[in-house]
Amino acid sequence: MNREDLKEYKYNKEWIKNRTEWIKEQQTTINKLGSIVSDLPKGSNSIYDKEAERLADLNECFDELMEEIVFEKKKQKKIVDAIKMVKQPYRNILFKSYIQGKSLVKVANEMDYNYEYMKKMNGIALNKFDDVTKSY
Repeated sequence: MNREDLKEYKYNKEWIKNRTEWIKEQQTTINKLGSIVSDLPKGSNSIYDKEAERLADLNECFDELMEEIVFEKKKQKKIVDAIKMVKQPYRNILFKSYIQGKSLVKVANEMDYNYEYMKKMNGIALNKFDDVTKSY
């Protein structure tokens, strides 16, 4: 884990959200296909095989995607745990900027700092994050 992982946090969070929504849509499709397959007459093997194959393909995609999501979630947890180890006020700066996705201008305003000072504080916060993550 490194600074780049921290910077990608909000994008990975969005990716996980989008993939989870896709999974929910696919689960609906899988449920529909499952009911179609079970309702087919016994004599229609070619249709049955085709629908069963589509169902198996969707399930395989679902399983692979779930593995990716679990991996990203674990990485995100490590990032948040590392941020928790950084002393204040740097912890707040990292959390607001990289976890919540706020701009440095907004973070500076919320913390009653001017923007130039916030840029310096952010640099220090990133260095402190690097120090913490060396042990990971």
